[in-house]
Amino acid sequence: MKNNNQINVFDVANYLISQTDTNKYKISNMKINKLLYYIQGHYIAQTGKTLFPEKIEAWLFGPVILNIYSEFFNFVDNSIPNDYVCKGASKNELTTEAKKIIDKVINKYSPFSARELSVKTHEELPWKEAYNPRKKWQNNIITHQLLEKFFKDNII
Repeated sequence: MKNNNQINVFDVANYLISQTDTNKYKISNMKINKLLYYIQGHYIAQTGKTLFPEKIEAWLFGPVILNIYSEFFNFVDNSIPNDYVCKGASKNELTTEAKKIIDKVINKYSPFSARELSVKTHEELPWKEAYNPRKKWQNNIITHQLLEKFFKDNII
């Protein structure tokens, strides 16, 4: 049975987009996937719980959440506008604690380009452990355990 109060990745994406100065920092499909990876990692490390239930996969260009990749498919080269709202959001409220962690991630990682974040994730344990070059685009799950192990040593 699904918990109706559960936050999903679209709720987090909506908050992330609304809080980021998209005039200053372009947020493309690639970049939002990387930012959500960092949000989930830091949230797990700081709370011991996941923020959203969707799986993060290790693809050729770094961490990807399939639902987010599909939602923002038309924003490969274009920036996602500040007023964009994901249709799949649960409309459940993020906690104050979640917003604080997301805001820290935005402040730390938004200045980086999508390509820079891709390179950065390739240097980190979760992607290195999960990525399989024979399956460049699918089913290489970055586990919550890998995220917790890495981000506990790299808390912002």
